[in-house]
Amino acid sequence: MAVADYARKESGLILKNNITVHQWEDRGGDMESAYDEILFFVKDKREYQFHKDEIRVAHVYEGNEWGGEREEGNSAYHDTKVRRYNPDGKDPGNVWLEEDRTQTDNQEVDEVNPIPIEEALRRCVLVGSGEGETIYTLWTNDIQDIVTSEGRRAEPLDASALREEVNG
Repeated sequence: MAVADYARKESGLILKNNITVHQWEDRGGDMESAYDEILFFVKDKREYQFHKDEIRVAHVYEGNEWGGEREEGNSAYHDTKVRRYNPDGKDPGNVWLEEDRTQTDNQEVDEVNPIPIEEALRRCVLVGSGEGETIYTLWTNDIQDIVTSEGRRAEPLDASALREEVNG
């Protein structure tokens, strides 16, 4: 979080979300981190968006995963009512993993793997922006294909220009 604190001070942006992508394979060094962090910053927190419907994943059970008893409920996000079973898929939750339920007949999770960093970035682009918006990033060249494939524009983040905007 030291990087996030530094980025906030240097740019004047507001940290709104933090996505952790686990890397379970050998990273190549004794002290190398086992995860990567994706930090969501916004200039104006009133314009923050997080469109979970864009990244829904397949349901575990067909029909109603809540046994038919709770068709609607309250969302913790923006005080809204939500359907407990969405035909478009289930909410991926706060932990983004690839779940394999094909190895046994009982629909239990048989194997769990981390999602690739490229998929995590693609999901972040989808949930945090709308079609045609500009995504500002420190590593524009590294993720430009991911951003543009989802109908957004990638631009390099200029912290000094943001700092002048905030202080000006």
